[in-house]
Amino acid sequence: MITTPLTVGYFDGKDGLKQDARLLKVISYLDVGDGNYWAHPIENLVAVVDLEQKKIVKIEEGPVVPVPMTARPFDGRDRVAPAVKPMQIIKPEGKITPLLAI
Repeated sequence: MITTPLTVGYFDGKDGLKQDARLLKVISYLDVGDGNYWAHPIENLVAVVDLEQKKIVKIEEGPVVPVPMTARPFDGRDRVAPAVKPMQIIKPEGKITPLLAI
């Protein structure tokens, strides 16, 4: 398992967390050895860590979601880019339009 600490960002205090605390939300990913743990997030499980107290102050849980196990290369090698239509730049009668001053 790999964890990534992320800043909490804005929160309104309704969940009991203090706005002035130094908090991180820690997101977890399953490392299956395919080189891209980002493809295997453990959804609905987030730990809130207080950096000053050096402890977990809250666990945010939701319904169980299966971890996606499909191997996805980080650089997108497994996907084929769609064919791009050729670009055409056409100016009827070669007319030049002056730029407007802004």
